[in-house]
Amino acid sequence: MTTSTSAVELQEEGCWCCGKGYDEERVVHLGEHPEVAVCIDCARDLNRRAREREAAAVARWLHQKGDAVRGAVMERGWHERPVVGSALRWLNRRSPW
Repeated sequence: MTTSTSAVELQEEGCWCCGKGYDEERVVHLGEHPEVAVCIDCARDLNRRAREREAAAVARWLHQKGDAVRGAVMERGWHERPVVGSALRWLNRRSPW
């Protein structure tokens, strides 16, 4: 007696990040590397880490631009002018960079 199964069985794959086994529908494959499977929870964590790095890069860029502006103001002596200078010094004291 032979039996045929019409339902496709789900194959279990291991997450490359945490190493746990998951059904095919619970993992995400990387575009250029379909052999790499990451579970949904690890994919969310990787996304969070990527956003944190991107935010840190933007903050670093803003800090560098703030330093460049501060240097240009001091080089030109604008901080010593009567009206503009007091506003620039006030801004400098409250600047986060």
